[in-house]
Amino acid sequence: MTEINPHAALTVAEDEKIISLMLYTSNTMIWGEVIVKQAIRGSTWLRTNAAPDKIVLNNAKLLPTTTTKMMQPTGYRELIVPVTSVGAYHLIPPATDPLDYDPTEPNRVMVPVVVLIGSTKIIGKMRMTQHSNLQRYLDVTHESYSSVYDAEITNTLIPSLGTLKIPYLQARQEICIFGTM
Repeated sequence: MTEINPHAALTVAEDEKIISLMLYTSNTMIWGEVIVKQAIRGSTWLRTNAAPDKIVLNNAKLLPTTTTKMMQPTGYRELIVPVTSVGAYHLIPPATDPLDYDPTEPNRVMVPVVVLIGSTKIIGKMRMTQHSNLQRYLDVTHESYSSVYDAEITNTLIPSLGTLKIPYLQARQEICIFGTM
């Protein structure tokens, strides 16, 4: 039997690479392969000037997260997702990027947070100055996406999905609900 290369259908230039990305919207989980420039870090891609208006996911799967009924993901050769609808995203494990901060930077602390987008619940930590709190951080940063570290992701409607633990993800400030516990 011949082994099938999942990337065979994708044409990638020398200065490009394929990354596996998971997206969370208010009513779906979507995952698939994205072609980006070699210099781009997939884990912070949408925070950069190279961020597109729409994400083209190849070999994509979409799972609605608006019902307690466990459904099978629907497969698509290609899905085009507006970036404005992406509440959170991360690389699909085991893929990782180096952390996006200097751990030796003084006067910074990790603050425990909960991030909600639709039925997706993310428990993690956000890095900020030691004199700040979550409300001040969100008031001052005005970033499209903020990093959430040591993230544990669950779905409150579909607990059978289990818990996904990842080093960090990006959460869109204007879509997500942020809180402390």
